[in-house]
Amino acid sequence: MATVGGSIWLVVVALLVHATRRERGPIGEHTAGQLIFWGGAAIPSLLLFLLLGYALWLMPGLRPFARAGEAGGLRIEVTGEQFWWRVAYRPADGGAPILSANEIRLPVGERVEFLLTSTDVIHSFWIPALGGKMDMIPGRTNRLSLLATKPGTYCGPCAEYCGTSHALMAFTAVAMEPAAFREWLAARANHYRYRRKTWLDATDDAHATHPQGRQRHPILILSLNEINSMSETVSNWLKEWLMKPS
Repeated sequence: MATVGGSIWLVVVALLVHATRRERGPIGEHTAGQLIFWGGAAIPSLLLFLLLGYALWLMPGLRPFARAGEAGGLRIEVTGEQFWWRVAYRPADGGAPILSANEIRLPVGERVEFLLTSTDVIHSFWIPALGGKMDMIPGRTNRLSLLATKPGTYCGPCAEYCGTSHALMAFTAVAMEPAAFREWLAARANHYRYRRKTWLDATDDAHATHPQGRQRHPILILSLNEINSMSETVSNWLKEWLMKPS
């Protein structure tokens, strides 16, 4: 694209130099008509057509979707809320989602599909080091596919003004080696399965006389050990929120 743009610029500069140096003289009606047709309609239309075709050819590589089976079939659902990020890892086997907040982990070298939505206003999901941004619109789910090529920790801001605390709405993306990611995911799945069972067992008596019975909704319970195991940025944010929720 840069090469085509540079070529067009050189042609325009060459025509400008030619126009300023040639001797001025009368131009016939036929010559003027040919100049208007070729210079004002035919050539620009052809260039725009070629650029459009080139852009369409590039588009699948710029906005690819994860193929079936890639990243173990894992999908990551991210929901934007004022002013934080709700994250749910959806395993390929259809098991219970693994919930998190303000932090996303993904495997290196495997394309991951994100399902993006919002519960209140328009947000915009963006990890600059990994790809382009995608709007998160209430009542609509947008798809975005990203590929991390090397391990690291990346910052992701909300790229759409969403309210008074918009500047503070950020998350951390951690790219991990595939084996380490799967080990982490399995550990989180086992941990939350145990924690959810413990929570439901502990509330059996309390809900025994409730007219609707026990409500089996996904529950996110974080211990201090889990908070400490997160990245420093997310850990500090959660600790501050727990001390002074606002």
